[in-house]
Amino acid sequence: MSIQKLLFSDPASAILKKGLDIEMMRNSVIASNIANVETPGYKAKNINFEKTFQDALGTKGQLKMSQTNRGHIATGIDTLVRTQPKVEVETDPSRPDGNNVNIDKEMTKLADVQLGYDALSTAMVKRGAILKYAITDGKG
Repeated sequence: MSIQKLLFSDPASAILKKGLDIEMMRNSVIASNIANVETPGYKAKNINFEKTFQDALGTKGQLKMSQTNRGHIATGIDTLVRTQPKVEVETDPSRPDGNNVNIDKEMTKLADVQLGYDALSTAMVKRGAILKYAITDGKG
């Protein structure tokens, strides 16, 4: 088994990778909002993936079955990996020029995205370190 397959084919890695992808998309949308803060008529956009993420994983306070064999019924992980986030237009009130970008709100979202990305990338690095430790029998 290749190290790439080992790192990225299991459910935990799939969730981490998808999370990193989503945070990058959210960062791009927020950057666009900030860049257009003075553009008349521009409507702020947002990616809210949390609900889609929970729906795909089936984490509404219920126990979730796990797939122990590829021939079994698919789990929410497969659905999550295929799910793409939707960019939504914010419904915040507009200024007289029609722009509804709130720079304070966008900067708060940007800080949130940075924290989320840092946490996910740290988890991915730690996961790699654990696998390396296991592969080298604790000698590397």
